[in-house]
Amino acid sequence: MMWGLAVAALLGVAAFAAHAYGAEQRQQVVDHGLRFPARVVATHKSRWADSSDVTYRVNGRVDQARLYGTWDGRLEIGTTITLYQDPDDPSRLVTADGYATDVSTMWPMPLTVFAGALALAAVSSWLSALRRRRWDAVTVDPEPEPEPDPDAVPRRRRGVVRRVDVVTRSVFAVLAAVMVVIVWLAPWDESLGLAVGMTVACMAVMYLLGMAHKIVVTPQSLAVFQRFRVHRVPRHLVEAVRLVDDGVLELSVRDAQVIHIPTGAASTWGAQLNGRPAQLRAANRLRRLLVAVPPVASDRRVTTSPRYVMIVLAVLIVAAFAATMTFLAATAN
Repeated sequence: MMWGLAVAALLGVAAFAAHAYGAEQRQQVVDHGLRFPARVVATHKSRWADSSDVTYRVNGRVDQARLYGTWDGRLEIGTTITLYQDPDDPSRLVTADGYATDVSTMWPMPLTVFAGALALAAVSSWLSALRRRRWDAVTVDPEPEPEPDPDAVPRRRRGVVRRVDVVTRSVFAVLAAVMVVIVWLAPWDESLGLAVGMTVACMAVMYLLGMAHKIVVTPQSLAVFQRFRVHRVPRHLVEAVRLVDDGVLELSVRDAQVIHIPTGAASTWGAQLNGRPAQLRAANRLRRLLVAVPPVASDRRVTTSPRYVMIVLAVLIVAAFAATMTFLAATAN
C-alpha cells in the first residue's frame, strides 16, 4: 500500500508541477506576445487529448492551429477567442484561459487520472488486508458475561448501540468538508447557493441511509430506531439476539414477530463491504448492555410508531432534488 500511495503522490506532484509550470509559461506569452483574434472551426475528441482547430490572420496571412487544454481541450465551434503568439517561437500560440498549441498542455490530466487510479488501488488493497485482520480478530460472545465489562456499563442507566457504517459516515464527512471549503473560498451567488443546498441534501441522504439507525436500551424498554419507524419493546419481552446474513441482527421478542436490525455498511451497500465484523460488534455490545442494564417489569406492549422527523426529512430531500432539477431545466432552456 505504501509504495502505491507513494507513487500516486509522486504522480500527483508531477501533475501539479506540470500544470503550474505550463500556466507560468503561458502567462509569459500572454504578457509579452502578439495579440490577435481567432475563430474556432473544428473540435476533435480523443481518449487522451481533446483539441480544437482555430483559424487566425497575422501579417495578412490566414493560418490554422490546433489548441489543447489542461483539463478540457475542446472549445465551442464558431466562437471567437483571443490568441497570443510567443515572440520567441511564432508557432507557439496560447490563450489567457489555459489553451495552447503545446501537446504537453494536457499532461496534467492523465497524470492526475493515473495518480487517482493508483491511489484507489492501493487503498483497496489496504482495505482488503484490514478486512482479513478484522475477520480474524472479531468473535461473537456465545452468552452475555455474568459480570459485564465496566466499559459496557452505560451512563444514567441508558445504553446505545449505533450502526457502524463507515461508508456513509465517510461520505457524510467528505461532503461536509467540501461544503465548508466552497463556502469559505467562493463568493456567494446563486450557483453557490445551489451547490450548498445540493450538498446538504446529499448529506441528509447519507444520514438516512446509514446513520439514523440505533438501538437504545433502558430498564423499561429496548427501542430499535430504524429509518422511518421505531419499535419499542418492553425489556421483559426481549428473548434473544441472533445473527442473520448480510450484516443484520435478529431481535427475538416474546409473543411477537422478530425485529431485524441492520448493522454496518453491508446492509445498505452490499455484503461485499464487510458487514460481518460490525454485525458481531453490535451483537456483543447489545448483549452486554442487556446484562449491564437490568430490566424493570412493566405491563407495556410492543409498539411500532413512525419517525415523523425522518419522514419530513425524506420529503424535504425529494423536494430539494426536484426543485434543483426544475431550476436546472429552466435555466438550460
